[in-house]
Amino acid sequence: MSKVQVGLVVVIILCFPLGIWQISLAALGALIYISKNPPPAKPEKEQTIESLKKENEALRKELGEQAVRHALDKVENREKNP
Repeated sequence: MSKVQVGLVVVIILCFPLGIWQISLAALGALIYISKNPPPAKPEKEQTIESLKKENEALRKELGEQAVRHALDKVENREKNP
């Protein structure tokens, strides 16, 4: 059981005897929902790091190409407008 599920069980057990059954029923519903629909698994860090490294390299290459194009455009403008 996860920490959330344990917390919900504690709320259910404490609220029923105290007469706050509405909260207990809501907590029970939440417990059932969480049990049937587990949260999605997180991606592995290694996959994420590798994909970010590849994306970073592609962006650096694109930035370099843009810098070259920008420099060539400046040179062309200087040649046209002496």
